[in-house]
Amino acid sequence: MRVIVRFATEADDAVLADLARQNSLELDPIGAITRDLGVYTLRADGSDADCAAAIDRLRRDERVRSVDIDEQREIHEE
Repeated sequence: MRVIVRFATEADDAVLADLARQNSLELDPIGAITRDLGVYTLRADGSDADCAAAIDRLRRDERVRSVDIDEQREIHEE
């Protein structure tokens, strides 16, 4: 699942590894938006429900300000 994560401070590899270990997930960077905001691939064992639970765990971590699912948007004709 692609997610957009805003951190309290700039997240380095050590922070990402610790978040992954503590929250039972994988968080692989796709691209940076700003120094504290980026797009990541989030993986959790099992189903989409497990990814949703992993997102909830990340949201409760003090190093994370927000986690949102990266949704593709379309321009609608008027």
